[in-house]
Amino acid sequence: MPWCCGNGLRLRGFDAEIVEITLSDPVPSELDLYTLGGAEDYAQRLATKHLIRYSGLQQAAARGAPVLAICAAIQVLGHWYETSSGERVDGVGLLDVTTSPQPEADHRRGGVEPLADRVARETDRASKTTVAERFSVRRRSPLATR
Repeated sequence: MPWCCGNGLRLRGFDAEIVEITLSDPVPSELDLYTLGGAEDYAQRLATKHLIRYSGLQQAAARGAPVLAICAAIQVLGHWYETSSGERVDGVGLLDVTTSPQPEADHRRGGVEPLADRVARETDRASKTTVAERFSVRRRSPLATR
């Protein structure tokens, strides 16, 4: 993913440098944009604990740096989320949200399950993210307008 993100930004006239952060690196607070990808429970739990230990992401968000959370990574930004086994994992607290598992949904339509639904069911657990009532969503995309 870093290669395509960097090239996409460069094609739009942005001078982009991708900084990959591993579990052995502190999270820097001075980057311009942060992207988090979702993961399975074990990897996501490790990443969440790392983000709590090294608070660079929280410091960057406090100064206004954009944070893009893809797929299950939105759970990490909340107060807590539950794994598929029911373990509650503390999040970084950037968003006033919580996430808990939900019962499996029946993805079939008319007795036939479309391939896309089957793939989604087999690769992603059903969960519900609850947003606090006072939370409002603003749509703003500076990259799209440039």
